Amino acid sequence: MQLRDLYNGCAKFDVLLNVTTTPTTMSGTLDVAADLFDQETADALIDGFVAVLDALTAPGSPGERSISTLPLSTVPLAVEPPIAQPATAALDEYVLAAAPGAADRTAIVAGPERITYAALDARVGRLAARIAERLDAPPQTPVGLLLPRSADVIIAMLATLRAGYAFVPLDPAYPAERLEFICADAGIRALITTAENLADVPGLDLPWLDVADAPAGPARHRPTRIPRPERRTCCTRPDPRDARRACGSRTGTWSRSSRRCAPSPA
Repeated sequence: MQLRDLYNGCAKFDVLLNVTTTPTTMSGTLDVAADLFDQETADALIDGFVAVLDALTAPGSPGERSISTLPLSTVPLAVEPPIAQPATAALDEYVLAAAPGAADRTAIVAGPERITYAALDARVGRLAARIAERLDAPPQTPVGLLLPRSADVIIAMLATLRAGYAFVPLDPAYPAERLEFICADAGIRALITTAENLADVPGLDLPWLDVADAPAGPARHRPTRIPRPERRTCCTRPDPRDARRACGSRTGTWSRSSRRCAPSPA
C-alpha cells in the first residue's frame, strides 16, 4: 500500500499546513486560498516557518532567542496611509433628508398602513424627544426594540439614533429566555415596545417606552399577560453553501532536510 497526495486544485481552508516527519527529516506542504494570497506571500510564509525551525534546531543556538530577530520576511511591507473618507450623514438624517421637499410622498408602506415623510419625521421627532427625556445614559447606549416587523420598528430605529443611542432589534417571537439573555449580554438599559409585547417577557425588568405617542411606563408596572397562540421554536442549521470554497489555490512545498522551498505546479 502506498500513500499518495491527491491535489485537486482547490483550497479547503484559507491556510493549510501539512507536516510529515521521519526519524531524520521533516517535510510538508502549504496550501493557501488563491483569492487571499499570491505565490510570493505563500513562499514568504514557508521561508518564515523554516527560519523558526532553523533557530530552534541549529547547533549552539541560544535557547531564548527572540522571534523578532529571526529573518521571517525579506520583503519590506509597504504601509499606505489611510484614505480620507468623505463625511456622511447619520442614518436617521439620510432617511429623513427627503422630508422637507417631499412631505406628502409615501415613506413607509406596512400592509394597509402608509406613512408620509412628514408624518414619519414628526413621529420620529416625538419619540426621540421622549427617549432623550427618559433615558439618562451615555451616548451610544444600547436600547432594545421589542417590536415585530412593522412601521413602528422603523420609527423606533430612527428615533433611537436621533436621540444619540444605539438600537438592538428584539423579535417578540423569540423565547423569553433568549430575549433576557440578549438584553443582559448587550447591556440594554431600556426598551421601546408595547404593553402586549412586554407582557410575554416577565423577566425583562427594564424601563420601557411605548412606541405609540402615549406616556411612558416604568418596568415595575407590568400589564396583564395577554394569551397568545403557542409558538414553535426551531434551531437554525448552518447553510452548507457557507462551507463552499472557490476552486483555486496556491501551494508551496518545503523540506526540513534540504531547507529549500519550491512552488508546486498549479
